[in-house]
Amino acid sequence: MILSVDSSAVTASVALTDGKKVIKSEFINAGLTHSETLLPMIKRVMGDYKITDLDAIAVTAGPGSFTGVRIGVATVKGLAFNDNISCISVSTLEAIACNFLDEDCIVCSVMDARRMQFYNALFEIKNGKAVRLCDDRAISIDDLKNDLKKYEKVIIAGDGEERQMLEELARETCPEGSVIFAGWVKDTDSFYNAIDVNMLTSLSEGSPYALVEGARMRCATIATSVGGIPYMMESGVTGLLFTPRDVDTLTAYMVRLVQNPAFRKQLGQNFYEKAERVYSAEATVNHQLDIYRAILRQAAQPKEKRRGVTICGAYGKGNAGDEAILKAILRQLQHIDPDMPICVLSHNPKSTRLTHHVGAAYVFNPFSFLRVMRRSKLYISGGGSLIQDQTIPVTATVLYSAGKVREGCGASIMFLSFTQYVPIIRMKVSKFYR
Repeated sequence: MILSVDSSAVTASVALTDGKKVIKSEFINAGLTHSETLLPMIKRVMGDYKITDLDAIAVTAGPGSFTGVRIGVATVKGLAFNDNISCISVSTLEAIACNFLDEDCIVCSVMDARRMQFYNALFEIKNGKAVRLCDDRAISIDDLKNDLKKYEKVIIAGDGEERQMLEELARETCPEGSVIFAGWVKDTDSFYNAIDVNMLTSLSEGSPYALVEGARMRCATIATSVGGIPYMMESGVTGLLFTPRDVDTLTAYMVRLVQNPAFRKQLGQNFYEKAERVYSAEATVNHQLDIYRAILRQAAQPKEKRRGVTICGAYGKGNAGDEAILKAILRQLQHIDPDMPICVLSHNPKSTRLTHHVGAAYVFNPFSFLRVMRRSKLYISGGGSLIQDQTIPVTATVLYSAGKVREGCGASIMFLSFTQYVPIIRMKVSKFYR
């Protein structure tokens, strides 16, 4: 894994990657106070990971704010020194250019160097790689203008106090209307009010504020199905979701919203209503209070080696009947104890987590199965089985399931099996669990 740190500008960012995807990232725009914000950001991004889990730490080495670069480099060296972890320096301008690896174009990375100059470097993006065309440099607006005239398509990336000069440069070197400098948007309400469709095409996300901000202005939303976004939006109801890099689906969604204003308006209204209900200040405060109350309740409970319920059946297979049974079981279990840990052994754990908002593990992964079962106090099998097959007698299914439970966890877990009569669950679980 690689921890990446950037503190070379007014903003600061930290990301943790495994070489293929971003595990977690954080970004802050609070002025040049990186000595106060950088270490807490790193702690939050690392989460349960330790410094010894890292293969390397990358840090931007400028150009940019000398103080910011010094804070970032010193922080990284301090973290890496004790465990002899490799440190990698990255040009800030090259890092900016790498935001456009999906394009085939020239990227002109710029940062304000003051005194009528820019820190600048040019890169050619081709086949997903950024090839440097010149060294990092401080250059005047006139010299940069002459450099860019020989290129047909240029993306100017960056922001700063000399933005007006960059806009003049774009007017002289690019077709009219082909370049928009959004920069750091402070008045988000006006911004979202000016657009019809809010698109978030990230490869990795948490639970982005950009979607909620757009929902406040009733913007129809198109977003990638990554991170927490599927929990925020239901595709076709409160927005449209697509797989990252699926250009064809994204294009089809864009055309659909352009050609169908009524549908676009309905999506925006639906998301607005959900945002008001779930993401308003009042709802957020109440949700936080619920979390604190749950923590206090759990802290007051006696310590137990085993606690919680594992549920197994033909879940996550798209069968409406089985999903309805699972929903009923969960409702009754949560009525007994709203803080009860619940994990469902599912054929599609991601779908089960999204649909029912509980923990889920793949039913045929023995490592997940055993890890969950060793923490559980009760095992419920019903609405299907580990060996779901209508031709297998119920007795055989029950014996098989019981055998797997005993094999993995010994005899210290209660086993409950049922067929289709859900109301018995509450009675038996309540008797056992209390």
